[in-house]
Amino acid sequence: MRWQRKDQLLFHIGGDAAISEVLAIMESMKVDWSSLHPRFEHGDDLDRVPAYAERLKKLGIIVVQPPCILRLLKACPPNLSRAKASL
Repeated sequence: MRWQRKDQLLFHIGGDAAISEVLAIMESMKVDWSSLHPRFEHGDDLDRVPAYAERLKKLGIIVVQPPCILRLLKACPPNLSRAKASL
């Protein structure tokens, strides 16, 4: 299958199972995802599995957290804040 379109895909995603499934599907496809700059909106629970960070980088996925969520990170443990910031 040849990917014809160059649209940026946006995944409104949260939860470990959904993230894992989407990453596995994307990795199984012969698509240069990094050139398409796919986006995960929210991406809640990305910090639960450290291996996600490397997979996200490899696929060129941009993680977008709304400012209201980032404000809540001040109430979270420091390791969670650092994990979210590094993505």
